[in-house]
Amino acid sequence: MNGLDAKQLLCSALAGDSRTAFAIPSSEILSLILEEGLECAFLDIGGAEIPPGAARFLKQAALGRTMWELRHREVVATCVAELSRAGIPAILIKGTPLAYRLYPRPTHRPRADTDILVRPADGSRARHVLRSCGLRELVAVGGEVISYQTTFEAESAGCGHQLDVHWQINNSQLLARLFTFAELERTCVAVPALGSPAATPDDVHALLIACMHRATHKNVPYYVAGVHGHHPDRLAWLWDIRLLCDRLAPSDSDRLADLARAKGLVGATCDGIRAAQACFPAANLAGHAQALERHRGKDAASHYLEQPPLAQQWLDFRALGSARRQALYLKELFLPGEAYMRKRFGTKAPLALLYLRRAFGGVTKALGLRPGTRRPAP
Repeated sequence: MNGLDAKQLLCSALAGDSRTAFAIPSSEILSLILEEGLECAFLDIGGAEIPPGAARFLKQAALGRTMWELRHREVVATCVAELSRAGIPAILIKGTPLAYRLYPRPTHRPRADTDILVRPADGSRARHVLRSCGLRELVAVGGEVISYQTTFEAESAGCGHQLDVHWQINNSQLLARLFTFAELERTCVAVPALGSPAATPDDVHALLIACMHRATHKNVPYYVAGVHGHHPDRLAWLWDIRLLCDRLAPSDSDRLADLARAKGLVGATCDGIRAAQACFPAANLAGHAQALERHRGKDAASHYLEQPPLAQQWLDFRALGSARRQALYLKELFLPGEAYMRKRFGTKAPLALLYLRRAFGGVTKALGLRPGTRRPAP
């Protein structure tokens, strides 16, 4: 059995055929389940069909994931409530709100952090509120134009619970303003399981964001349990797309196509739905993809997402517009603050040498000779 066969078996199980996945108690299947973070889902789906040895193995892993989920939910709900008390509206995006809205249990949707979007004007105040909640802000590159997010971490019994606070939807200059806070706020729906203030984009916006997120991982790596991944078709992301499409009525296809066209995301959205359909065939996926295909063209955001890293950086640089912002971008890219450099390289060497080391690493990364910066998979 090769890797493709194992993935096909897991997709069949997720689609409802548990006997297919567990007909062969293969270590390869078990490894893939852990790599994809699907141990809780398969324990529930597989039931009595799971061989006893495999079941014991999965239960041990699932226990840790369940304990993490209980604490993570508490951290997220507390932080969203405190932001609300401070008059800072927040929108939950990507994995965590989907876990609580789409899945039978939130543990079925693996993730390593929670993404929170706030208004650009609220970025500094939001950081102050999260620090007051006892979270620690991690050292990052930072800057005015190089990054539009910061990461906070809450420690609990040795397990980290990270919150990525964004004041733009993406760090890319071309993608950052595709979805403004004001637009998403107008379409938000509640996430009661995470507290009364918790809100997230509606299903059409969530689907576009999910497909855009999938496409970014053509270039941006992710890590699961320390293992490097660098492909856009992680099963959790495709399962999100399948479940979001399941919630859309046939009449939503036109709205989806219109919004994708307006955002320049027709190609990325169509490709995401097609990839989900390849793993989880369903008539509604085919219908939404066909509606999008009629509008496929050279849309800007999809074109950007198909480019290699160096080309994307050049497009982002050009999108900054003014010479002042372009100069600031270069400074923040090549000369980040000393605190970040010391944290990144863990050495007391002269700062100039650290900048040279960073420049060399950037060149090798751009040439595809090494993986990118370690980040958890959302």
